[in-house]
Amino acid sequence: MEMRKALHNALANVMRKNDKVCVIDADLAKANGTWDLRNEFPERALDVGIAENNMASVAAGLSTYGYIPFISSFAAFATRNVADQIYISVCYAKQNVKIIGSDPGIFVAKAGGTHMSFDDISIFRSFPDMVIFEPADAIELTQAIEQITDHYGPLYLRMPRGERPAVHDEQYRFDLFKADTLRSGSDVSILASGFMVEPSLRAAEQLKADGIDAESLLAGDAAPRRRAEMQEKYFNYLSTELAARIRELNQTEKGQLIWCVGVDTGACQAVNCRLRRPEVFGGAIGLSGLYDMSRFLGSAEDDLVLRNAPLAYLTETGLVDKKAFAKAEENDLILCAGQGSYEEEAQADTRALSEALTAAGLPAHCEFWGNDVSHDWYWWGKELHLFAERIFGEGESHA
Repeated sequence: MEMRKALHNALANVMRKNDKVCVIDADLAKANGTWDLRNEFPERALDVGIAENNMASVAAGLSTYGYIPFISSFAAFATRNVADQIYISVCYAKQNVKIIGSDPGIFVAKAGGTHMSFDDISIFRSFPDMVIFEPADAIELTQAIEQITDHYGPLYLRMPRGERPAVHDEQYRFDLFKADTLRSGSDVSILASGFMVEPSLRAAEQLKADGIDAESLLAGDAAPRRRAEMQEKYFNYLSTELAARIRELNQTEKGQLIWCVGVDTGACQAVNCRLRRPEVFGGAIGLSGLYDMSRFLGSAEDDLVLRNAPLAYLTETGLVDKKAFAKAEENDLILCAGQGSYEEEAQADTRALSEALTAAGLPAHCEFWGNDVSHDWYWWGKELHLFAERIFGEGESHA
């Protein structure tokens, strides 16, 4: 099925269920597959003509009255062309507008450079509270539309219009904020999104023919023990190969230590590096961290899981060399979480880790930012900038 046909069907379904859902086009309804919605929903399927900026502003206004508007155009027009309206009237104003950008990248190459969007993700990644989603096939898109409707806040859906090979089957269950593992392997991991998922699966098959067992990581059906093994391999890579390469590239002096920074589960990686290899990592910053690794790796009764679960091993005798932290300062380990959207687990884990560090006699600094600070790169960038200046001094290079 064409992606635009799946989009039409999914939008029609949520519009039947919820009379607050509306769709606004800017003269591209036929091209994007939403034209027939106006036959069934003449008062909620609108067209503003070739006026994308007006389309975004109308959607923001409808949102203030409780509507859930989906605006639809080619990706270049739905992002670059309306960036200021989306930033101010939607994101800054905290409105509930969904943006559909069709045929991103070079999908419409024959239409010329004006219609190609190479920067749509980078533009919206800098917008506060913006969620970016890209479906792999029609099955994922169909299930996603309902969850996108239920999610409050700005969201950018980028998708091709034409047919895409099926990646999922009818048993697939979509989660907007969770990745999927499509196959498990033991040698390499391939991460992909959207229309690159199917080529990634083909690449995994080619690697398998060459004797390389690839795991296509859109995230998690492997057994917990298997995940723990991969986590330990990753830790060893970070603390040996990558650390050595960083020193080489930066021509560091002998004995100079490395700082590590992570967000979400990456925050756990950063803290783990600092606590397990203090002779390599002089400090760590964990932003919106998820430190309760039992939700990913299983019980810490498994020694391999325990070694990669700071929240668990801080309570165990001998797993942290406290003598190595005798001269450590509070700002050598910084934990921070917001109190806004999707920060609930990060708040709880950050607080628990801070308390565990205090109980173990290890210095750490912990902050909780305001109720508008969400689980988002926009805020992580602000937090990192502030902490980097605090640690290294204003005006210094923090690359």
